[in-house]
Amino acid sequence: MRRIYIATHGEMSLGIKDSLKLIAGDSADDIQTYSLIPGENAIDFIQEVDRKRTEKIFSVRFLLKFRSY
Repeated sequence: MRRIYIATHGEMSLGIKDSLKLIAGDSADDIQTYSLIPGENAIDFIQEVDRKRTEKIFSVRFLLKFRSY
């Protein structure tokens, strides 16, 4: 079984999943979404996603781009 994780800032992941449901129907129900809400710590977010994964066979890759202002 293939798993799909969508992790974004804000609630964009929910919008992507909703769009996929319009196109793919019930096939999109198994997609897991994760949102990094403003004010949350990115490291805590990654740990939460990792904790929620039920099987360790699958890996989740994160591309984090930190900006210095």
